[in-house]
Amino acid sequence: MKDDESSFSGSSANPYADALPRPMPDRTPARAAMEDALVQWMTGSGRRPGELTVSDLCRRAFVARSTFYANYARVEDVLGAVEERLIRELAAAGRAMEDLSRGGDGVLESYDAFVAVLKTNLGTFHLLLIQTPDVQFIERWKRLLEYHFWQRLFSRGSTGDEIRRHDRPSTVNRALVLEMIASAFIAGVRLWLVDEEQVGTAELKALILRLIHDIDEVW
Repeated sequence: MKDDESSFSGSSANPYADALPRPMPDRTPARAAMEDALVQWMTGSGRRPGELTVSDLCRRAFVARSTFYANYARVEDVLGAVEERLIRELAAAGRAMEDLSRGGDGVLESYDAFVAVLKTNLGTFHLLLIQTPDVQFIERWKRLLEYHFWQRLFSRGSTGDEIRRHDRPSTVNRALVLEMIASAFIAGVRLWLVDEEQVGTAELKALILRLIHDIDEVW
């Protein structure tokens, strides 16, 4: 494979930064009611948000139509808000692992934070990954994971002057490996959601630590 200088130059710019959370309104009681109502309806019906009318959503959420239009333009935007809030929580959970100097400690902190996010939003994860797979959300989450790994492996030091020992001439193989890591992680979460009995958390932690150690050593 040839070098891809446009996307993976030796600079500290993270090519996955577009996956980071975007500014959004606070989750007011009205917005929370509409978001929760949509998730519950999608979970119960197995249908997409475009199949639910604004009037039906407002009835389920016990809000007025005027309240809906003060916050959203269409029902699909409500699902977008659900996804964006989840991305925000996942981004916060992943920050600890970005610090290479912390070794495995940062990775375990991020892992524990992710498990907390997963358990708090279990129904939403099951909806978006298993019941009605949302390609847009899955791709965004995958790029977010790639962002965190890029920060860990390839970004410059905190001062901006020290280049990490891993900052070697870039090749497109970086993108390939990060894609493999992120895809495998999400696939593992999907298995976890389908059959929790196949996942042993203690062994999983040990496996993750070993894999991260090996990845750190390679780069």
